[in-house]
Amino acid sequence: MLGSIVIWHDRKEFNPGPPKQRALLAVLSMRLGEVISRDELIDAIWGDRPPATARSSLHTYVANLRRRLTPRRSPDGWSQPLTSNRSGYVLDLSPGGLDAWRFEDLLAQARQGRRGHDARTALAGYDRSLSMWRGTALLGAPGPFAEVERTRLAELRLIAMQERLLLLLELGRRVEALNDVTALVHQHPLNEHLRIMQMIILCRSGRQADAFRVFEETQRALAAELGIAPSYELRLCHEWMLRGNPELELRVTSMHIPGAGRPAGHYGGVLAGQQGRCH
Repeated sequence: MLGSIVIWHDRKEFNPGPPKQRALLAVLSMRLGEVISRDELIDAIWGDRPPATARSSLHTYVANLRRRLTPRRSPDGWSQPLTSNRSGYVLDLSPGGLDAWRFEDLLAQARQGRRGHDARTALAGYDRSLSMWRGTALLGAPGPFAEVERTRLAELRLIAMQERLLLLLELGRRVEALNDVTALVHQHPLNEHLRIMQMIILCRSGRQADAFRVFEETQRALAAELGIAPSYELRLCHEWMLRGNPELELRVTSMHIPGAGRPAGHYGGVLAGQQGRCH
């Protein structure tokens, strides 16, 4: 799911079929073990204006997926993981076999390690979780469900990357942190949270002039692309650097897709300031 949608069995890759069949597999996979009604699946794949043939097409896609999915062994013998009843369809697979579920599970473990102040173990957990990604999530799957889930997973991935940056700073690996945040800024140039992190890492690395340049670049980009001024917290970070005495603490909180506007409360709790020196 964290890339092109494919089916793996015995280290061999299998094509799950045409785009809407992939969309069906995406819905069933992201809602493992849940019975999903036929109407829900039609809405998830086609949206609010499905064709008259949607129900028959759904039946065909289910039959095709059943042929592609490997039967699993159960106490009663071999059983098909994709089953149906009067209420709808359910995909019954181990979550550990799906990269998206594995990513979120490993991320939860990494966060637990971080809360336990075990930075090295937590960092390894973040690396394992992020290694699950192969590209854009649910690539090739159309429909409203896939689009929403693709957005959610992309946001979660970006937050995980930023949390990993904080761990690098805790471990004193500022060069690596700076390289990583610079790469992320290149991918998300209008994300002010990333710009704040870049400015602080530069400041702590003794590169205050570069940090000020980042602020100026961000200010110009926001005005040119979105027609907005820098957020309060970006301006606050700049003000603290002008004073020459910021001790800046970063916290990753709620995020949204970069460049999609600035919802209320998006930047709340990102920065905290104390008297001290930029280090």
